Amino acid sequence: MIKIALFIALYFAIGVFILNAGIQFLSKTLLNIGEKHIKPVLLSYTKNIFSSFLSGFTLSVLLQGSTPVMLCTISLIHARMMSFYNSLGIIYGANLGTTLSAVLMSYSPRYSQYFILALGLLLKAFLRKGKLKYTGDILLSVGLIYVGIGVLNLSMPLFREQMMRSSLWTRYADRIYVPLILSVFITAVTHSSAAVTAVTILLFKEGIVGKGAVIAIILGSNLGTCITAQIASFNTEKEAVKMAWANTMYNLVGCLAGLVFLNPFHDFLEGTIRLFRIPSDFFPAVCHIVVNLLSAIVFIPLTKPYYRFINKIVGKGKQRGKQKRHLLY
Repeated sequence: MIKIALFIALYFAIGVFILNAGIQFLSKTLLNIGEKHIKPVLLSYTKNIFSSFLSGFTLSVLLQGSTPVMLCTISLIHARMMSFYNSLGIIYGANLGTTLSAVLMSYSPRYSQYFILALGLLLKAFLRKGKLKYTGDILLSVGLIYVGIGVLNLSMPLFREQMMRSSLWTRYADRIYVPLILSVFITAVTHSSAAVTAVTILLFKEGIVGKGAVIAIILGSNLGTCITAQIASFNTEKEAVKMAWANTMYNLVGCLAGLVFLNPFHDFLEGTIRLFRIPSDFFPAVCHIVVNLLSAIVFIPLTKPYYRFINKIVGKGKQRGKQKRHLLY
């Protein structure tokens, strides 16, 4: 029993480490490619709520994460180059843009990940200059992500067997708040909802967690990502603090709404999968997309009242910085 537990823990730890390394390396590589363009895009295409939404969505898709977009937005607000109101659309779009990662991770390549990894290493070694110098880094990152998922997958059959025998699993398997709280905590610690989503996809494919637990984990991971913006906004201008709280409240409302209407939302997801003939393994990815899409649809028309609400609860207060400071990002 102890040997099996150690075996599962070893594969799980190695898989998560490789997966997270791939995600972070990909995000860093894409950030290096587009760093010069992020701030100009955010400044040029945030004149109204819809252009802000599209800018946040596009940059989040390209950078494979909302965190770089959020940090850059906070830095621009802190430097008084962007208003808090214009950042609201970016919040909606950036949260939706992260859903592409869940779609990519739902695919299960058998051996192609090793080919991608090897090709990435070769290109990284020989293409060090020119427009294609980052190609090797991108392929290497994608290869690491899929290798990490593959290593994680090795432990899943044994993990499933042990979980089904566990008395704790029998006691808490149907309680939604357990995966929700764990998801919030793990995402907050790792600063990566993508890694949590990848593990959730594998757990769902093995039948370890049901669809209700998947919904709870996705809702929790959305909420857990807010801690990064909260940390980044510490000791910044009041407007940047408002942006961080707007992001937190946005995801909190989505989380609470998903829990309150859990059964109707579950039925809606099932109907969507049947309507578009989506493979059942893509349920976590579909859930991630729909949660963030519905949140954006609800909040976009309510942006002005939401803006006034955040101003009221955070307060106008005194600016924390007496003068214009350097960008945080």
